[in-house]
Amino acid sequence: MDANVDSTRTAGQQAAAQDAQAAPELAAPQTKPAKKAVPDAANFRLLEEACASYLDAEGMEKAERAYRFAADFHRDQRRRSGEPYINHPVEVALILSKDLHMDEDTVCAALLHDTVEDTPATLEQLTDLFGQTVAELVDGVTKLTSIKVTSMDEKQAWNLRKMFLAMSRDIRVVIIKLADRLHNMRTLAALPRERPGRNLSFCLVHYPVLLGEKNSGASSLTNLDIHDIARISRSYGMGPFYAVTPLEDQLRVLEDILRHWTCGPGGKGNPDRARALELVRPAASLDEAVARLGAHAGAKPRLVASSAVWPAHKRAPAPLTPAQVRDWCRDGPVLLCLGTAQGLAPEVLEHCEGQLRPLRFLGYNHLSVRSAAAILADRILGDYC
Repeated sequence: MDANVDSTRTAGQQAAAQDAQAAPELAAPQTKPAKKAVPDAANFRLLEEACASYLDAEGMEKAERAYRFAADFHRDQRRRSGEPYINHPVEVALILSKDLHMDEDTVCAALLHDTVEDTPATLEQLTDLFGQTVAELVDGVTKLTSIKVTSMDEKQAWNLRKMFLAMSRDIRVVIIKLADRLHNMRTLAALPRERPGRNLSFCLVHYPVLLGEKNSGASSLTNLDIHDIARISRSYGMGPFYAVTPLEDQLRVLEDILRHWTCGPGGKGNPDRARALELVRPAASLDEAVARLGAHAGAKPRLVASSAVWPAHKRAPAPLTPAQVRDWCRDGPVLLCLGTAQGLAPEVLEHCEGQLRPLRFLGYNHLSVRSAAAILADRILGDYC
């Protein structure tokens, strides 16, 4: 027995031990060694059951060693939901074992797939403890997520390239990564969505807007646009929604609508609609909307225009992508201008730092402004982008 353990005995325990040595026939029978402590991942029992249904004893032992290694290195980490981080690799391994009956090396690599990227663990350690195959699988999964890109188009191209390369070497790398993504998608509810959404605001412009090919002027405010864009803004956790019109009668109509739904009987009968319309801010001009959002956010907003047509001039700057606008929102407030009638007038476009590319680039492209707002919000702030 270890000397440190002996040194902790009481005098009575030591005397009893001496008596047992003097009379071995009276010594207490030896007890079986204590079972290993149950791992603390909430879902490890399910993984054990899934693996036991098709892996042999050697495979089970290897998977348990991989779990204990990962649990040790992830012991101080937690997911955004607050749960221990080790729950995530165990869930990935559970998908691969329970649903796909993958081999022991794949299950081990799933348990270890974040250790090299997110902890001090090294590939050399994995090779020594679990073999070269497991280490190569973990390395492949790590490389699938290690390249940084500057745009969504570049990201998609790199993702395809990396996936094809991984498939040519070992298809199991891609299978592990897909299981990893699947579990992340299942736990999206735990992720905060207020950022960068709270830094993005819609500005529905009724003046100046295009009324024909060469004419600009003011358009009429509609009840449907106000209601639906407010509901979109609330659903995506966005900032205040500004409705711009210089017409006093239109502003009075808007104030009546808001009063009915936020302070009157409409809000009492439909509190969800009231919460949405609380985001609406009337403004007499685009400049007023910019000033009010700047005061609300504590920083001057960047203006982005939306359009249903591509820039007419070949030398015009390339249109912005939704991913670029999302990156802007991470840094500060962004005011996304939506044009009514036939679109934003040139003087509005001159105020904007960039223009989003059209939602469609072929054929018919005449969505209602509220439909376009919903698509733009989802492309910029959607859960799966």
